[in-house]
Amino acid sequence: MSRFIDLTGKRFGKLFVVKQTTNYVNGVATWLCLCDCGNHVVKRGDVLRRGDATNCGCIGKTKQRTAVTTHGLSHSPLYRAWDSMKRRCKNPTTKLYENYGGRGITFCDEWQNFEPFRDWALSNGYRKGLTLDRVDNDGNYCPQNCRWVDMYTQSRNKRNNKWLTLNGRTMILSDWAKELNVTPHVIEQRLKRHDTETALTMPHIKKSWSRHGD
Repeated sequence: MSRFIDLTGKRFGKLFVVKQTTNYVNGVATWLCLCDCGNHVVKRGDVLRRGDATNCGCIGKTKQRTAVTTHGLSHSPLYRAWDSMKRRCKNPTTKLYENYGGRGITFCDEWQNFEPFRDWALSNGYRKGLTLDRVDNDGNYCPQNCRWVDMYTQSRNKRNNKWLTLNGRTMILSDWAKELNVTPHVIEQRLKRHDTETALTMPHIKKSWSRHGD
């Protein structure tokens, strides 16, 4: 069980901690909090201390209502792109969180709300069918590091792509395979035994089998 820290009487955003409850979640104390809106809610102590809980949920509900009534785009592809970006960065239960928020990727303060994100998108080439892409895969989501691209371009910008250079030309492995008329698997196997130059220049001999095995 983690070291006990008394949070009684402390404030976290709109939440005022009234008292500790009798329950523990995974060894962590939980606390009864009074929200400024008048609602009571129970929160884990570590969640409060990290700043991940600052209200009972009333702010989120207000923002959701505002989003629906203000811009009318809550079911649009552009809104889903913004919402997906936020969840990848902030929600540990999201499937892709490990590759984004889990390794420190976040989004700028300007894009906390949908409207500034929408205005940037519409002024920077957004159209239906394009996806939000970061130029630097280790950088955050912000106007300086984002662009709208098609799926092919985004797939080429994945951080797990293998880039190979030969005679001053640099391409991803799949593009070299296409140019050399071999499968990516062939080049991957060559690279396990040879340097890059050899892997990309050695002839590819397809095996043939006779019925007699000779």
